[in-house]
Amino acid sequence: MLTLLNAQTVADEALRSGALCPLTTRRFESADGELPFEIRILDRAKERGCSKTFENRPRANPFLPYDPALYVSHVGESHVCLLNKYPIINGHLLLVTSEFRDQREALDLDDFTALVQALRVADGLVFYNSGRIAGASQQHKHLQLVPWAAGWRPPLERWLEQEDCQELTFRHLRRQLEPDDWEDESRLLSHYLGLLDEAKLTTDSFPLPYNLLMTRRYLVLIPRSKESFVGISVNALGFCGALLVFSDDQAARIESVGAMQVLARLAGGSVGLFS
Repeated sequence: MLTLLNAQTVADEALRSGALCPLTTRRFESADGELPFEIRILDRAKERGCSKTFENRPRANPFLPYDPALYVSHVGESHVCLLNKYPIINGHLLLVTSEFRDQREALDLDDFTALVQALRVADGLVFYNSGRIAGASQQHKHLQLVPWAAGWRPPLERWLEQEDCQELTFRHLRRQLEPDDWEDESRLLSHYLGLLDEAKLTTDSFPLPYNLLMTRRYLVLIPRSKESFVGISVNALGFCGALLVFSDDQAARIESVGAMQVLARLAGGSVGLFS
């Protein structure tokens, strides 16, 4: 059974055994106009082999089979909850399909059933990177969850919660979620599929690339046109204000261009909310 206590117990043991490999970063606050951002620079000098392992991690599927030392619980009949092997934020969890499904596939009712169960016991931010262009590092379908209990909040949370936020100039679509939506997973699925259609991402096969951000209060979808900016790969967390870089030079480049401009380029333009 998934509980925060169980997840922490598994994390403590995995850290002792070396199965869990937290990444050390130097974090500093940045801003683009009135919008706050955090930029984390991977600190190679302080890593105990984790940075090297992370950058040279094998491309074989790490979820089939998964490392039992990272297993937290089953979530419903179709997913398992695992620790993120290389967390930057404490408590970072993965909701992984038990059988192989492609990360580019649209989310389905099983996915929403799993994430609803997870959020009921570990309220926080769920995010999804729909394939390589959206920043996914693995092809096996998985959602990600950062519980609020970990003490981290998205820098752009206040702006993401606004129904018509003109300050967020990257292309995105948003749905306000009501308490009743959480009583029926199919309603959440319907909201999500509606956003895909509205953004014209639906195709005969996989949807076009996008990132998804979700809390109990909102659902935000960001279409993606590019994976990276001058070698800096950005996933869904970038669009809630948290960027990871590998050098001071990369951090300086983001600041010189402006974080919002970087995100706009990766989302296909600075047009804000879809009309």
